Formats: sequence, structure tokens, C-alpha cells
Amino acid sequence: PVSIFNPLAVKIRSNFQNSLISRHDSTHGTPPVPGACGLVNLGNTCYINSALQCLSHTPMLRAYLLSNMQRLEVNAANSLGTKGKLVEELALLIQKLWSNQYLCVLPIGFKR
Repeated sequence: PVSIFNPLAVKIRSNFQNSLISRHDSTHGTPPVPGACGLVNLGNTCYINSALQCLSHTPMLRAYLLSNMQRLEVNAANSLGTKGKLVEELALLIQKLWSNQYLCVLPIGFKR
């Protein structure tokens, strides 16, 4: 049998060996590659976590939110919308996911 050695998988395992994944806090650590950061499942949030990961890996949207350009364009006074809260929570989450400081992030802002 052929043995397949995947250095990325070894790096991921070694990053998690000394980390206790918590459902109450984000897990600090350096991901093996930028953006390789998980989202903690808060009960029934697996579908929203999948959608958030897809948004996070959309290059133009990610660049836009990481640059904080949304702050210049959001209409916080619009009574029909979320007053900018949704896009601000998304921007904060994407900033955490791409900060290279976390292995897993708690997406509590989307649960509320």
C-alpha cells in the first residue's frame, strides 16, 4: 500500500493538539494558511457557518470588508434594514477569520 503524507494535515493536527476547542470562546492559534480558520457550531448554526465561510472566501467581498469600506456606504439610518449591524458583524467576523490569530472563531454575533 502507498502511504500518502500530507504536510498540511500534519500541520493542522499539530496546531490543534495543544488547543482545547471551546464553544464559549474563539480558539487562539496560527492557522497553517491564511483564512484556514473554522467556525464553532453553536447548536444549529452549521448551515449559516457554511454560508459565512463561502462569503469569507469570496475575494472581492473579503477585500471590501477587510478594508472597512462598508462603513462609508452603509445607511445606518434606514429603518427598513438592520441599520448596518449585519454587515458590521460580517466584517468583524471576516477580520477575525483572516487575522491569522485564530484556529476557530465563535460567530456569536450572527446567533443573536
